[in-house]
Amino acid sequence: MELGLFLNIITVLEIIIVEFSSIWELSRRKHNFLAAAGTYAAVTIPLLLFMCLVAVNLPGYGNGSGGFMILGAFYFIPAMLNYGGDKKTRIIIAFYSFSYGLAIFGIAVRIGYLFGTDVLSAAVLIAQTLLYLISFPVYIHFSKEKVMPYIQKANCSQKNMLIRYTIASFILIIVYNNIMVVDSPMWMKLVVYLLLIYFIILTYRLGVSYLKADDDKHELNQLACTDRLTKLGNRLALRRGLEKLQSEKESFYLLFLDLNDFKSVNDKYGHVVGDEYLSAFAEELRRCVGTEEGCYRLAGDEFVCLTKERGLCEKIKKISFANLGDIEFLGVSVGIAMYPEEAGSIPELLELADKRMYEQKKAAKSGDGRKKRSI
Repeated sequence: MELGLFLNIITVLEIIIVEFSSIWELSRRKHNFLAAAGTYAAVTIPLLLFMCLVAVNLPGYGNGSGGFMILGAFYFIPAMLNYGGDKKTRIIIAFYSFSYGLAIFGIAVRIGYLFGTDVLSAAVLIAQTLLYLISFPVYIHFSKEKVMPYIQKANCSQKNMLIRYTIASFILIIVYNNIMVVDSPMWMKLVVYLLLIYFIILTYRLGVSYLKADDDKHELNQLACTDRLTKLGNRLALRRGLEKLQSEKESFYLLFLDLNDFKSVNDKYGHVVGDEYLSAFAEELRRCVGTEEGCYRLAGDEFVCLTKERGLCEKIKKISFANLGDIEFLGVSVGIAMYPEEAGSIPELLELADKRMYEQKKAAKSGDGRKKRSI
């Protein structure tokens, strides 16, 4: 094997290794390293045979055009097989990584031509290796910190946009690299290519900014649905939670909660302690349910839980806390109603659960003359 072909093979293998490493770092892994590497090897061996037996005889081989790099799209197959997550995210990560790997190769070719065609293969390999060593840690850090969080949170239309960007960038780099082999001053080609890379970076940054703005909007929406004191959902969140459960066409329970004798806590200890009492109960309620989703504060000492678990009612009745000094937890009354078996509409469901809660509260107060606790 001649030296030039050997160096070209090493250059190609380096690109493949970098692309594999990029996707491995940025994706949700489904298989171990050896299994993932094995699928890459299965694609790489046929491509190297094509390069050694066919590509070397094609017009323009060895001029740095990288025309055969379009075959790199075959690595889309192991990228889809090796990793988890939704398909659109995997496509974005794959072509995002391909674009980075080929962009560095293109810059290395432009640098290699500065040293003449006699040592082009060696110069490209050296330049490419140095560029990867310098840029790869920065690229991975930027991708993990600035790009991936917003890709993961992007909605369907946003991911479609990012798929178009990443695939277009991949094709653009390959096509442009072919065009750059025509006769013109090499320094000018290098400047133009750097401008192209800068444009692609700006495109990604615009996409990330768009996703960040949407994420900020989502955070503001979350704040609008959150009760400031207890950090549980508020009335708006409850309405959305009810609409979501209704759309699932399955039965669920609504639990209406009212703290027993809460007014006496405010009267005896003041509203500051009363707020602490409410917050402590909300924390215990969240712990009892296992998540803050499905827990809501309506107003004052009234709370609501949405669940598909019938036994949650009894768990809530056992809530207790002792993190407010010598202040005793006075208990909570719970009314439960089932949708749609017991109530055909949301207003009816709320009314029925509220009615049952007050019936329980009344029964507790009129029991044996003592202050009964509902827990």
